[in-house]
Amino acid sequence: MERRISPRKHTRVLLVDIQAEAESVLREAGLNMSVGTFGRPYEVAGAGFARVTLDFSVPGIREQDVVVVDLASPARIGRPEVTKASLGEPHWWMKPRSRVIDPRPLAMHEIREYADRIYAHGGIFVIFGTSKFACEYLWAAVEHGALNSKGSAVSTNNWSLLSALNEVGVQFDLGSEVNSVGGDGPLHDLMHRFQSEMSFSYTMAPVYPRDREWLTLATNKYGQAVACAIRPQDTKGMILIFPEVVDQSAFLKSLFQEVLPELSPQLFPESTSGLWLRGPDYELHHVLELSREIMSVKEAAHRKIVDLHAAIEAERVQNGFMHDLLTGTGDTLVLAVKRALETLGFSSVINSDLDLQPGQRRREDLQIHDSSPILLLESKGIAGLPKEEDSIQVFKYIAPRMREWNRSDVKGLAVINHQRNVPALGRNPLPFSEDVLTNALDQGFGLMTTWDLFRLLRSFLKLSWSSENVKPLFYQSGSILPIPANYELAGTVERYAEKLGVVSIRLSSGIRVGDTLAYELPIEFEEEIVGSLEIDNSAVEAAAVGALAGMKTRLLREQARKGTRVFRITEKSS
Repeated sequence: MERRISPRKHTRVLLVDIQAEAESVLREAGLNMSVGTFGRPYEVAGAGFARVTLDFSVPGIREQDVVVVDLASPARIGRPEVTKASLGEPHWWMKPRSRVIDPRPLAMHEIREYADRIYAHGGIFVIFGTSKFACEYLWAAVEHGALNSKGSAVSTNNWSLLSALNEVGVQFDLGSEVNSVGGDGPLHDLMHRFQSEMSFSYTMAPVYPRDREWLTLATNKYGQAVACAIRPQDTKGMILIFPEVVDQSAFLKSLFQEVLPELSPQLFPESTSGLWLRGPDYELHHVLELSREIMSVKEAAHRKIVDLHAAIEAERVQNGFMHDLLTGTGDTLVLAVKRALETLGFSSVINSDLDLQPGQRRREDLQIHDSSPILLLESKGIAGLPKEEDSIQVFKYIAPRMREWNRSDVKGLAVINHQRNVPALGRNPLPFSEDVLTNALDQGFGLMTTWDLFRLLRSFLKLSWSSENVKPLFYQSGSILPIPANYELAGTVERYAEKLGVVSIRLSSGIRVGDTLAYELPIEFEEEIVGSLEIDNSAVEAAAVGALAGMKTRLLREQARKGTRVFRITEKSS
């Protein structure tokens, strides 16, 4: 039976900027609860000083016992209505950050003395952290067309709710790999249960480690803290800092029902009455046996998690070159391209620079000698879009190599890592200009992005493609797409019936029941056997060019989007 939180009068809880769903769930669970906000950021037109509208509300802040705050910025609003100030009347002003006025740090500054008092007298602060930024506010009035200060400026930040938070060093970092720190107790159990739902935009560490009792609850992959509990020696209060959680309502409900009553029983006396019966001296024998079994399962799970993390790191060491394809430049990119080609089945990939003799000029980066023609590769990592000289440079090396080797079967391929500082899915999908594409076709050399090479490699490894269906791509002229030789375009997705799990494809070539189709997703291909076909709600064995053919699929709606290209696999090399 679920433990209900008793709404005692003296155990008061304030939720500030918490998700609406979480407010509802906690109210139903019996919390004696108030809801507040520090206000919302809003946009302004100019870059100069703008008036700050303070619209925060923190009901009962002088007498709360538990305060829960989400520091992440709420959705921005348009500029709020501002009563026109009389000339000479002072107000708060600030310079916008990226044309945004954020009143929240000032609101925190305004109520910090009450928050500090709650903390000093045994109160609990539960904080969902975010990246830290500083703000400066000016108490000033408009006089004679200029802004004149009427007091000291306030320098503060979006972690200024408590003075104690000044002793937490916060650094910007982004990630979603959260690892709970091993240990016993309800806090560790809670973190272990929800770590897969967490993401962070910061890391943190104590500024003065000896002055405060700091317990790290979770870290990022590099061992830096992203969740902690702070229980100083000089006060009964406690601060719990967590990353953002997808299901905030479930997390907070577990926190109030299972964790806080044990950590601070003085604040939840009715929730903890009779807990002494659960001690080893009084607990039922079978319950103790089951509890020991739980501990064994946890220990085994922890060992397994450690092994899995080790396997993850080993995999990243082994195949980290795939990420270098998307971020690398210079020698790092050349080595990554070489590893990719060897993984795809090329056996004779030579790094040209390693064979340079003293006084020789550098030419192409790589050579492939597997078959005729010999393929010359030039790799470049650039921050923007490729210029013409980036794309056609490999062509300049073909004639000298022909003369040097006394053979005419030499071909070129430019492999470009464009916009390498941008996440790959956000890059320009058509980085080569029309002139460069025409030139490549006319002169007979290939153009390929490392993003397409990455995609090709991902599908190759995932779907166990044959090297013989992949290697011919690299000898093509013009723009090279990551589509193996045994894929024939069959059509495009036109509709998707989610309830039925049926996709409708407008066919550009015929297909039959039993054929294997491949859907071109943003990164990888998904292959699927055609188990049945329908045209106009009638079952058929085959569908011809131009038909709108429906078939069952395991793909989701977001995968089988309208316009998704579909290929028929014509044969599979052994």
